[in-house]
Amino acid sequence: MKTMGDLVGNGPRAAAIQRLLELGALRTTYMALTPEIYQRLKETDDSALIVYECTEFGKAVVEEAAERLKLRSPEMIAVLEKSYEEERLRLQGQVNRT
Repeated sequence: MKTMGDLVGNGPRAAAIQRLLELGALRTTYMALTPEIYQRLKETDDSALIVYECTEFGKAVVEEAAERLKLRSPEMIAVLEKSYEEERLRLQGQVNRT
């Protein structure tokens, strides 16, 4: 985190994560700190020592939301797959630069 804006901007995200944890839709796991991860944390703003995973209840919530939002329509699947691939390539480029 570099600025007060970064801190304030993450407030709604942190509150949402906290609420999902309280509801049992997410669970927290912690990554083991290795020399490689430690070096990455020193070089970036990545705070990926905490990993959030969907619980079975969380997966059911996501499934219901997807159904209600019509995310399974062929048009939305195409848009989401394209967006996923673009993000994957962007992240892969970041990894390759380090």
